[in-house]
Amino acid sequence: GYFDWVLGLSERFSALVLVPSPLPDADCPSWAWVIEFVFMGSKEDPEFKSQVAKLSEAVAGVSVAFATSQNFATWWERNLPTEKEGTTDQIEPFSFNGSGIPGGAPSVLLNATAHRSPALKEKTKQVLLGCKNKVPGENCTGIQLFYDMPGTRASQHFPAEATSISEGFRTANMHVILATLDFREINSFYELGDHSYFGESAFAMDGDSWKHRYWGQNHDRLLGVKNKYDPEHLFWCHHCVGSDTPRPAVSTVVI
Repeated sequence: GYFDWVLGLSERFSALVLVPSPLPDADCPSWAWVIEFVFMGSKEDPEFKSQVAKLSEAVAGVSVAFATSQNFATWWERNLPTEKEGTTDQIEPFSFNGSGIPGGAPSVLLNATAHRSPALKEKTKQVLLGCKNKVPGENCTGIQLFYDMPGTRASQHFPAEATSISEGFRTANMHVILATLDFREINSFYELGDHSYFGESAFAMDGDSWKHRYWGQNHDRLLGVKNKYDPEHLFWCHHCVGSDTPRPAVSTVVI
């Protein structure tokens, strides 16, 4: 199937896959998978043509509503800004008032071993089929898969302590987001990987598990750097390094 096919892709491919959460149907809910791949090369390239053919075989029997491919001279050309983006690109404050829900964008990073595991296929199937147990009007769980991860660049090796990212991030080749309000669903996927992408993950995590999930073995070293250059912890963000350290009261801050 699809998960087996994607493991055979070279470093010239990157992708995102969206499985929006449908509203449950009394008889049988249905899903639409949106698969968008970027290939570093022409659509006439033999490798591209070969993988498109293999994908068709992998999803044989599935109804394909729309399929197309386009060539762009540069990545900039592919992502030219629009007038609408110019009026909506703004930073909005985030607030979390939920209780008993993960919040944010619950996620997990998976390495090649987890990607190949039967457990990933089974857990994905359970999430999709779980929609059948939802009450009318209750949203089903959506899934997002991202492949633009460091682990997909196997030919590029970097020193383990060259940056602040965890070893789990460095070796990940898939970033999985679950659009869920249920801790049980994301905890099930946490069994597949010990790390998550900081920018898209659950707002609420058990205890101080975020320290390892985000920073891995680098956390204590990073905390030392934080204490050296910001001893009063003036700069703060949720689940950032040192965010659980008590901060002195500051009446006025001038930056």
